[in-house]
Amino acid sequence: MFKTQRFHALGVSLTTAMLLAGCGDDTATSTESGSSTDSAETETTGDDTMSTSTTEDMTAGPGSESETSPTTEDPTTEDPTTENPTTEDPTTEDPTTEDPTTGEPAVCGDGVVEGDEACDDGNDIETDECLSTCELASCGDGNIQEGVEDCDDGNDDDSDECPSSCLAASCGDGFVWEGMEECDAGGEAADCDDDCTVVECGDGNVNEEAGEACDDMNDDNSDECIDTCEAASCGDGFVWADNEQCDDGNLESGDGCSDMCESEECNLDADNLPFPATIHPSNYYGDIAWDADCNILVGGSFNDGLFRVSKDDGSVTQIVNMFGSNSVNGITYRPQDELIYVAVDSPNRLFTVDSNNMTSQVTDLPAIINDIDVIPEGFGDLGGQIMMVSASSAIYVYDPSDSSITQFAMSSGPLSALDFAPDAQTFYVANYNNNRIDAVDVDGVVTTFYMGGLSGPDGIEVDSDGARLFVAQSNANRIDIITIPGAVLTQGPTGEFDGGYYPTGLLVDADDDLFYKARVGGQAVVDTSNVP
Repeated sequence: MFKTQRFHALGVSLTTAMLLAGCGDDTATSTESGSSTDSAETETTGDDTMSTSTTEDMTAGPGSESETSPTTEDPTTEDPTTENPTTEDPTTEDPTTEDPTTGEPAVCGDGVVEGDEACDDGNDIETDECLSTCELASCGDGNIQEGVEDCDDGNDDDSDECPSSCLAASCGDGFVWEGMEECDAGGEAADCDDDCTVVECGDGNVNEEAGEACDDMNDDNSDECIDTCEAASCGDGFVWADNEQCDDGNLESGDGCSDMCESEECNLDADNLPFPATIHPSNYYGDIAWDADCNILVGGSFNDGLFRVSKDDGSVTQIVNMFGSNSVNGITYRPQDELIYVAVDSPNRLFTVDSNNMTSQVTDLPAIINDIDVIPEGFGDLGGQIMMVSASSAIYVYDPSDSSITQFAMSSGPLSALDFAPDAQTFYVANYNNNRIDAVDVDGVVTTFYMGGLSGPDGIEVDSDGARLFVAQSNANRIDIITIPGAVLTQGPTGEFDGGYYPTGLLVDADDDLFYKARVGGQAVVDTSNVP
């Protein structure tokens, strides 16, 4: 009890001293402070528990908050996380730095890629790489990305002006632009040209994938490109003007046209032969033809039999006495079997004559046949067979392989003669009563080639280059020339003939020497004339 009262007194004295010191008494402060300290130290050394209790009284006594010495409070011992605003966690209050994974909604257009945004460029421009929906621009979104897309119609229809590639529709993109393109294979293909039109020979577009070597946009088969879009060549059946003398559709020599498309046509030294060559008396009607050695074969007409005029000296030999008929009409030599074929009438029959001049009947004929000719290779699939024209307007084909006869075409009126053009695609027919010349193609289509100015055409022959058609007119007593293809007629001079059905049969050699059968002085003769 005594110690407590003493300590309290000391505390009062200390407080008083401190107040006095605060009033400016430096001496008093120093004295009291030293005396107080000494007493405090003495007391605490004697009893630790009491010293602690005294200390607590000093700090918690009346007026401690205003009177306690500032040296007894350490501001650094306070918890900095509870009062110092500079140490607060910034992530708990700043909304711009929130973790996008917390589920807070993203704001498209704020320039920050967050949440499920693919992009966010902070603008609403739809032509850049990031749309206003914060999705990446892509083909088919309906927006045209500048510098990347030509178009974007928002659909996957590849047949309109904007296909699914978002590149403007164009020929060669592999998509068929409806209403604008016929096809589009992404380039040249077997069924599509590179201009996106369907392949067609004659369109001027050379399509190698379709097998075209050329395309000159015409059907002229005498130039360097034929109408099948193949390059002209020897053996194609067309005479290439200024390059080929002939073209019989094959590369075989010995058939009148060599494997180099050079003419193997007969060439007689007409000026040094004794023409006219007398064949037989009276009727001159009938055909003439070349044999294998370029001798001239002459039908006996109503006198029966078959005659030969030598190419060497012009002498005449009867090689067949009779066929047992009333008239010998058509004659031709067929190199495929090296036989001469002869059509006769009354009765209507077809015979062959071999190299030993032996005859054989091969078939009966359906009508009176006035002329026959071997069909050249290249004339459809009939090459090597025999074309025949009749007095009954029908045109027939005889096949030596099986002796069959089929009707090929039909004209009108008696047909008196025929001859093939060098291109092997057409043959011409003399229409006797109608005074015209017909043209017949590989399909058997008959058209009028020339009409007007003719009188009883009874023999025709195409020259070696296919540019002229010679027409023997028995009633007009002359031989005229008709141009091919223009069909312009030039009248020839009137022959020195003395009546009847003359002139008739015709031949032209490689030098354009014209040979014909006619009547002179009551005799059937073969004569010659050089034509311009």
